Amino acid sequence: MKEKKHWLFSILYIITFTGLDGVCGSEPYAVINEPLGHYVFTKNGDRILTPYGSTGVSIWDTGTGERIRHFYPLEGRESDVLAVAASPDGETAAALSITEVIIFNMDSGNLIRKIGLNYSGGDYSYGAIAYSPSGKYLAAAGKEDTSVFDLQSGEVIFQHSFEFSAVDKLQFFPDGRRLYVENAGQFLIFDIFEKRLVYDFNLSADYRSPFLYGENMEKALIPLTYSFEIRDLNSYQKILEHEKDRNRVFYDIHKGGKRIVTATRISATPLLVRYEALDATGEITTLRTYEFDPEGSLFRIRISPDGSKLVVGRRTETYLYDVSDLQSSVEEGGLYQK
Repeated sequence: MKEKKHWLFSILYIITFTGLDGVCGSEPYAVINEPLGHYVFTKNGDRILTPYGSTGVSIWDTGTGERIRHFYPLEGRESDVLAVAASPDGETAAALSITEVIIFNMDSGNLIRKIGLNYSGGDYSYGAIAYSPSGKYLAAAGKEDTSVFDLQSGEVIFQHSFEFSAVDKLQFFPDGRRLYVENAGQFLIFDIFEKRLVYDFNLSADYRSPFLYGENMEKALIPLTYSFEIRDLNSYQKILEHEKDRNRVFYDIHKGGKRIVTATRISATPLLVRYEALDATGEITTLRTYEFDPEGSLFRIRISPDGSKLVVGRRTETYLYDVSDLQSSVEEGGLYQK
């Protein structure tokens, strides 16, 4: 009965929202004719960094969708670019390989410094890298361990090794001392100065990766199959669980918790990407729906840091949409902002 209920809800949802006047069919303002893969925004959202080829990094203008420049910080090295990150001041960028981190000037491409990683040999296709909010520290996840480096001294101030290392996400909290790590189904928060594990989300297979948000990253939205829950990251308590359509997949949440982007794929129907609002009770209001051919997969879908742009990556191209007109479409206050 539960399966039938959610199946019927999905059909009604598609009929309802694809019929809204002026919602479906909104055109992108730019199309990049290649998949951007594991891209990251600069802090103000005006540029995107992404690995380019095997040894390069591309920088894209999010206003026009044009490639500004590309560099080859790993040229001449055997390992590929596994991940990239942009410094908070927008001046430098970092490229992660299996053996080292290369930090370079974002405008000139000039090398600033190299940081070696522990490496015992063998292939590795995971990896993540992130600057701290102050730009003073850099977290890098390699094959052997996850480390945080002081960029002035080059010293390792924190290090953690997993039995099986497959870290694919690192994210600093605004306080600069807590670090969120995703590793092969583990979702962990560390205090890098006290060198200890602060919190283990301890999620079962029914859960998907959490989305951390809020001005101080004080909340986490955690998708489940038939619902999603909200946890307070100060008390680490669940504060809400709300039913959702089983076919709705969460892709991103804006920092303030006011906007989310989700997608729905049902056999033989168009692929729907929705830019939505989430209120304090957990209710979802669709603000705009984008319809895609069901053939092919979705890559990364992200909301820009300022909330004005939506980037939808597919197998062969990447679409950029202007959603700045939707920022005040619902009552201000956002999700759980008291």
